[in-house]
Amino acid sequence: MTLVLWGSSDSFIDPTRPAPRHEADEAYVSKAAAHGVTRLAPSGRPSERLVEAAQEHGLEVHPYLAFNFHGGLVLYQWSLDYMTPTMHTAAARAVADGHRPVWRTPAPVAASQYANEHPDQWSLGRNRSREAPPGWRLTMSLAHPDAREHLVGQYLEMTETKGTLGVQVEFVDANVDETGAADSGYEDRMLAEFEAHSRRRALHIPNDDPEWLSFRAEYVTKFMRELREAVKARDAAAPVTATMLARERDGYVKVLLDWETWVAEGLLDEMYVWFRATSDLDEVERLTREAVEAAGGRLPVIAELSCYHPGSLQWPDPLVEAARRALGVGASAVGVYGSDAVEQLDLWDAIKRISRLR
Repeated sequence: MTLVLWGSSDSFIDPTRPAPRHEADEAYVSKAAAHGVTRLAPSGRPSERLVEAAQEHGLEVHPYLAFNFHGGLVLYQWSLDYMTPTMHTAAARAVADGHRPVWRTPAPVAASQYANEHPDQWSLGRNRSREAPPGWRLTMSLAHPDAREHLVGQYLEMTETKGTLGVQVEFVDANVDETGAADSGYEDRMLAEFEAHSRRRALHIPNDDPEWLSFRAEYVTKFMRELREAVKARDAAAPVTATMLARERDGYVKVLLDWETWVAEGLLDEMYVWFRATSDLDEVERLTREAVEAAGGRLPVIAELSCYHPGSLQWPDPLVEAARRALGVGASAVGVYGSDAVEQLDLWDAIKRISRLR
């Protein structure tokens, strides 16, 4: 069975003993392989040494990148930053498990170079303000062909490391309104194209109007078409996959992810449903079943289980049970996000148990 592990070798670096990254990569890959992992999913373009080490251990490397993120996420200074003893030790883990983290000094991530150079291509919310509140993610307008071309290029760059296996698009909900509908697409170009298409003005209808949602979702689909064409032009065998936060079947288009159209058009080779911030086993089972049924056997559906994010599956038995249930309702495989949590929370035995399912 395919068993995917997202992440990198960061947790294999001892901050008290600076060592070359390749040593950490080798330690990470070796441990992953020994516990039944068959595919690694690093973020961005992986190093040549990581790919070489993976190949030596018989593992695939399928890099991923968060979709259309150009700044705005807020990072915080946490009380855990002042941990004693040293963070990577078992003693520090025991302190962290009993600590209630406190934050201060929020700081938004700066806009990307591309966003700074092309402010005319920014996607805007319904208030059309360029002064975004903290936490508002800066994205580019998919109505601009140049913006889509830039995004496609980000994924193509990941394939330049020899030995990688295609690309994965990670869809994380960006900006939504109080109803959970995508709050984007209110830049001039998108508004004008919608009015020409529908003879309606988007600012005069609700943000969650079905036609307006579908119109904006079509631009994400257009990006997926262009990405697949570009990836396959380089390597016809390279898989194009996507992972997105699991939700009710009728909720995906609400955040502009019309994945059922992508499947119908053959734009994906695998689809992942991501349980990012839940430990509800019934939810994992139900939403995986719904995704499998909607896919209709046209491609593999893989359950991505987080043990990293707040509210996720951070204990061994529930993590293994979630994997068992997902496989039981038709998931082709499972994966775990991510390697830092697996190493620091000592979940390697759980990974081994998952690898033996089925």
